[in-house]
Amino acid sequence: MGKPQTSKNKQKFASEEDKEKFSNLLSNMEQYGLDLDVFYIDLSEKKQKVRFFAILILIRSIERKDIKNEETREKFEMLKAKLILVPVNDEDRSVIGYLTEDYCYFEVPDEFDKFFNSFTPSYSWRSDSNKFNAFVDQFFPQIPDKLNFSRISRDERKSVNKYFPKLINNYQYCYGLRRLGKRDGVQFHRTRENTNKAKHICANLYKKIEKSTNVSFCFSNDPQKERSECEILKQYEACGHRGNII
Repeated sequence: MGKPQTSKNKQKFASEEDKEKFSNLLSNMEQYGLDLDVFYIDLSEKKQKVRFFAILILIRSIERKDIKNEETREKFEMLKAKLILVPVNDEDRSVIGYLTEDYCYFEVPDEFDKFFNSFTPSYSWRSDSNKFNAFVDQFFPQIPDKLNFSRISRDERKSVNKYFPKLINNYQYCYGLRRLGKRDGVQFHRTRENTNKAKHICANLYKKIEKSTNVSFCFSNDPQKERSECEILKQYEACGHRGNII
């Protein structure tokens, strides 16, 4: 395998296998109507290893004007996802990239340098090309090829939810379920946004309600309103799966 192609702010996928895994993950997200996934990656340099949250957001949830780098913004139609790397236990720090089918573009290259130099000082002597190679050689093989809702706990997700799109970030507390009605004989169904949020905030509950597409999840910004999965399901059963079940 030849060396990945590099420039100041982009890095080509290291292998066709990694590229295929990324493509499979995107397809899996599309299949489940999910705009966001979170997984761990470990970056090592000599004897030092640092763990990061990798937050992957489909580009349909991103606005072109929010991309700072002009070169990346010009390639908006080619972009597949936004990547945010956040160190575990240091969630106020992050670095942003964007992924196409072939490349990762880092939004502000100097920020990429400072970000990784602070965790692995031995990166500082590397040239830009070697630094990108070191990153891509470790990062891309760790991209999962499918969703796994249990690999990151709910509390861990909450520690980085400020980086999530507003549709997911707002109203974090599930307190009930609501059966949707009909209009002019046409049944209403749960929205993609509601499904998306439920898969992240209450994944176990979602799995039990998934096939009932005419049932929507109720969320609040008030943590006092939050109810446990057991409480919500108990009320659901008590109502006989009919009518207003919140």
